[in-house]
Amino acid sequence: MGLSTLGLGDSEDVRLFYPFFYRHMSPILEDGWTAFTPETEYAHLVNSLPDEWKISYVNKDFGVCPTYPSAVVVPKSIDDETIIAAANFREGGRFPVLSYRHEGGSVLMRSSQPMTGPNSKRCKEDERLINSVLGPGKRGYIIDTRTQTLAQTAKVQLNHCFMKG
Repeated sequence: MGLSTLGLGDSEDVRLFYPFFYRHMSPILEDGWTAFTPETEYAHLVNSLPDEWKISYVNKDFGVCPTYPSAVVVPKSIDDETIIAAANFREGGRFPVLSYRHEGGSVLMRSSQPMTGPNSKRCKEDERLINSVLGPGKRGYIIDTRTQTLAQTAKVQLNHCFMKG
């Protein structure tokens, strides 16, 4: 008996869900994991502004940030020690890295929120990394995508941890 797509959504057996039983009938032309290397793709970003950006292997063993790739694009003026210090100041070690560069020169960087704590702690290395991108004559925006309630809750929880220990 054939199952309809609607019926598959109601199944209790996960093996009947579409991603688990569908098999593409055409031959696979290339292995998606080896279709490109990050370094090749990053080179397009770095080569367009070689004085501003570099490929860093500070995370080559995933020890700085387990959720980032081994190679990342960072400002050229920032050394590995500064990146590591900034990562220690960020939730999950997710320090600011280049994600996109528009042909007009604007960039989009991503990172996690800083762990400022109850006393609004600062990190000079983290500020140096951000300021290297938002230097003199450059504008930028820092957008916190958390709700105000979540940001406030994180601050309170961190305060509670400091009071315990």
